[in-house]
Amino acid sequence: MVAARPSLPSGSEPRVGPLAQAFLVAAILVTTGVIVVLYGGPSSSVLSSGVLPYGTPLSPQTCSNLESTTDLDNSLASLYNGYSLQGYQAGQNGTPALGISSYPSLPAGQAALNSDWTSICESGQFGYAFGQANGTSGFFSGGELAEDGHYVFFYGFGWQDACPSNEANSTYPCGATATWTVDLVTDSVLGPSFTNVAQVPLGAPMAADHRDASSTPG
Repeated sequence: MVAARPSLPSGSEPRVGPLAQAFLVAAILVTTGVIVVLYGGPSSSVLSSGVLPYGTPLSPQTCSNLESTTDLDNSLASLYNGYSLQGYQAGQNGTPALGISSYPSLPAGQAALNSDWTSICESGQFGYAFGQANGTSGFFSGGELAEDGHYVFFYGFGWQDACPSNEANSTYPCGATATWTVDLVTDSVLGPSFTNVAQVPLGAPMAADHRDASSTPG
């Protein structure tokens, strides 16, 4: 997941809850742009490995409550209807946004997005994150322009968790995020991208030896 998040066309703004937003901001600040089912924190050795454990997959109804077919269809339709290059750059030295002709037709894109969402939401790792984030309270979703010029939609969770071993003596609590990304051009699902880092407040000094605990499992 790239750090730069240019605004999507009108009607396609990310939907992020206050709790998840706080975790995301902390993770972005601490890792200088890396983004990116059981209750209770896993061991620090699991967290520091950057691998998100598996939990109980969610039911189709729970997945529909998070992102219904109507929600997904409308999100993509809003993006397509408002799509404009406008000289967009994906970030520093980034690639300009691809033309709309690089995307599938709207009906094909909507079908693909719904299928991708199902594969994400009904996975064991998503189920684990759902439990850690206390369900919908930590859920976030939205979209951005990636470094390759493709628009992507992302879905994930943020929660407060036990610090990994390299953050064990941190002055601040640790916040975890798990993010799945759907590439709307290639119809590919990336992630989960998992981070668990100290939530350093704005303006707070950062330890010289501070390191993040992020990685993107294959």
